[in-house]
Amino acid sequence: MAKNSIPEELQALINQYLTDGVLTDKERAVILKKAEGMGLDHDEIDLYLDAEVQKIDQATDAAVRKQKGKSCPYCGGSVPQLADKCPHCGENITAEASEELQEILENLEEALVGLKSGQEINKNKAIVERYARKAEMYYSNNPKIKKLLEQLKTELIEAEKRGKAAVRNATIIEIIKKNRFAVSVATIIIVIALVWGISSQIQGPDTTDDADACIAAAKDALQSGDVDKAASYCRAYKWNSDPIAGVIGLTCEAYVEQGRYDEAIAFASSEYQFDIERNLRAKIASKYISEGEFDKAEYYGNHEYDGYERYYGYLCQCIDYMKSHGDSKQKIKQFIDNKLNAISDRYAYEVRSKEFIDRIYKYADIN
Repeated sequence: MAKNSIPEELQALINQYLTDGVLTDKERAVILKKAEGMGLDHDEIDLYLDAEVQKIDQATDAAVRKQKGKSCPYCGGSVPQLADKCPHCGENITAEASEELQEILENLEEALVGLKSGQEINKNKAIVERYARKAEMYYSNNPKIKKLLEQLKTELIEAEKRGKAAVRNATIIEIIKKNRFAVSVATIIIVIALVWGISSQIQGPDTTDDADACIAAAKDALQSGDVDKAASYCRAYKWNSDPIAGVIGLTCEAYVEQGRYDEAIAFASSEYQFDIERNLRAKIASKYISEGEFDKAEYYGNHEYDGYERYYGYLCQCIDYMKSHGDSKQKIKQFIDNKLNAISDRYAYEVRSKEFIDRIYKYADIN
């Protein structure tokens, strides 16, 4: 609702209550009661109040950030004004990243308001899913983004339910209008029962509630090549994700086939399918090893190689590749030594032990 469409008397009351930057439940109730007395729509005024409060919150947040410095778009930590690198996560802070995050937040919040109001549900759902994927891919460590993504997931489920209810109610009203002269209490009951049946037949089972329906919808999306749509069905499923683990795995594999490795791993992790994530990492790492890209292999396999035996297996694969390409023993030894010297402190003691070094040297046939 545009500000200029609010009566001056009501706007003055809103401004008065927002002077302290806070709108209490009692103040909101008074405003809504007055708005209804003026013949204004309750929900529109309620949404308008949300927007006004949000503007104040954003202005306050901006003032605090300006005073403290800037915020890291990746992790949300405070960054000194003149610094170009986050002291918390080590990411380089660029104007482009901050602007992109702001664009994502604005579009997500606008789409969220649209979902809550029931306006253009399909369009706003598509906007939410598109920007949510982008936010999850690049800024998922930011606490604000995490909270917003959790809220959006719930709103998507509720919006879909409201959309179905709206279709059903509109059908009921249309039938009643056409038969208004013959409508009785019994007729209305029959009509409602019929529409419920027709609606369920037309719309089919609820993909957010029915595991089989979710799996079928996700597989259809994968069949058509739309991996993101398949992922959105899985994310919207509101129960434990174990019953749909199979289609989650298929979706991850489709991401990998498209070369979207980070999205595949993030998706598996977000659905708490850690076995799938581990297998993905191993598969991606093996692919890079077969191409001689050992650093990339270790980056993607860092969870898979976290430990004595796993890291030993990783090095053996690298050694096999180097031997197959005719690399000298000296070069292989240098590779092993470099890897062991740079190993993470989490398990450095194990893999730098004499036992481990003797074992890997023996495998590499190094004296």
